[in-house]
Amino acid sequence: MLPALGAAGWHAMAIDLRGHGLSDKPVGETAYTTPALVAHLGAVRDALGIDRGALAAMSMGAVLIRELMLDDPSRVSHLAWISPAGFGRIRRREMGQLFSPRVLAPLIARLVPRFAVAHSMARTYGPNATPLERDIEEYWAPSQFPEFVLASRHLLHAFDWAPPDPARFARADLPPMLAMLGTHDRLIDLDETEAYLVAHVPGCRIAVLPGAGHALHEDTPVEANRLLLGLLQR
Repeated sequence: MLPALGAAGWHAMAIDLRGHGLSDKPVGETAYTTPALVAHLGAVRDALGIDRGALAAMSMGAVLIRELMLDDPSRVSHLAWISPAGFGRIRRREMGQLFSPRVLAPLIARLVPRFAVAHSMARTYGPNATPLERDIEEYWAPSQFPEFVLASRHLLHAFDWAPPDPARFARADLPPMLAMLGTHDRLIDLDETEAYLVAHVPGCRIAVLPGAGHALHEDTPVEANRLLLGLLQR
């Protein structure tokens, strides 16, 4: 998405959140609560000197920019949610929590073989796209830090995945908003997410992409870029 945004004249920045990529990965569970991560993202924005700008995020990140916007809508010009968590049921979340108890944390920290990442990515993409070998390598690489898997485990348990109180949207002066959803998303419940947005988030445009998976900005990038740029022109 970055080349498309840059070509359209936007100064776009992609952030590795705490616990992700090559960013710091604290080993304590409290670092991965929703308030802690929202504060972390807000601190990054302040450090970059961004008084007001557009926010776009996928999956769990969509929860963070939602909370950042609701805390102070005046600092957000546009908001784009890509396959957003936090508006409906997360499939298999309870199973993931069941099989990752705290007592097993030291063990699971070293159990991320490459084939497991490849399998996970195949389920993240829709039926019309296949991750390249380089994609798999780049997703697998940070998982080889033991702290990465611990951070993922802590997120699963400490993060608040529940939908927010609808009254919070009613009280806010909302910016132009867009939600992109894929028909083949195996992680979030499409119907529940769409129903919540329609009922409680006034003015949010909803775009459902046929054949797109959870990583819809990767497996349908042309359409995702078109939608995002359309939002930013509003």
